[in-house]
Amino acid sequence: MGKVLGPKAKTSRATGIDLDAFSPLRSLSTKCKHDRRPGKPLKRTDRSSDFGKQL
Repeated sequence: MGKVLGPKAKTSRATGIDLDAFSPLRSLSTKCKHDRRPGKPLKRTDRSSDFGKQL
């Protein structure tokens, strides 16, 4: 079996479970910067302008 050299944090976020990618002592939330799945767009709120508020 070959060694997996790909992005470990991205793979663990995609599966939703901790793969012990970095260290078994730290939790998944401290290992990964993002909590959402990779490839999913970030929800943004629309800012309405002053003109949009007048309508």
